[in-house]
Amino acid sequence: MAAPSSRGIRRLGPDDWASFRELRLTALKREPANFGSSWEDEVEQPDSFWRDWTERSTILGAFAADGALVGLAGIYVQPGRTVRHKAHLFTMYVAEAGRGQGLGRRLCEAAIAAARELPGVTQLMATVWADNAPAFALYRSLGFVQWGLEPRGTRTADGTWCDDAQLVLRFE
Repeated sequence: MAAPSSRGIRRLGPDDWASFRELRLTALKREPANFGSSWEDEVEQPDSFWRDWTERSTILGAFAADGALVGLAGIYVQPGRTVRHKAHLFTMYVAEAGRGQGLGRRLCEAAIAAARELPGVTQLMATVWADNAPAFALYRSLGFVQWGLEPRGTRTADGTWCDDAQLVLRFE
């Protein structure tokens, strides 16, 4: 793994797969309503799954002063001609050890900047658990607006239903 700068944010690469796996699984376990996947679905994935993900996706990592990965934010664009103008924010998470330091905002800002640089992308989409007030406040402060609500859009492993709010940040 490349040596991270103190409290830096950078794009993760294939050498970061183990740290990414560990933090992603922690996020899925601790905040199951906030993700479109589950710990149960991802814990058994082979190492190659995690390496491929970090190699082919734009996943940004936030690092603590000691070099530990404490935050994630990813963006992807679907390949279809009619939808490739939309980037999607995913796997947004800051571990307890990194909270209260502005890392969530910095990760979102870095994801927005990365999405703006993608050819043809005119907007960044996000899905947020409707009851996640801190996430809503952060996204709204960065210019995202809610355009829809999917009732019962996510069901956690324990059977809890969560409404998913659909957000967009337009670049033009």
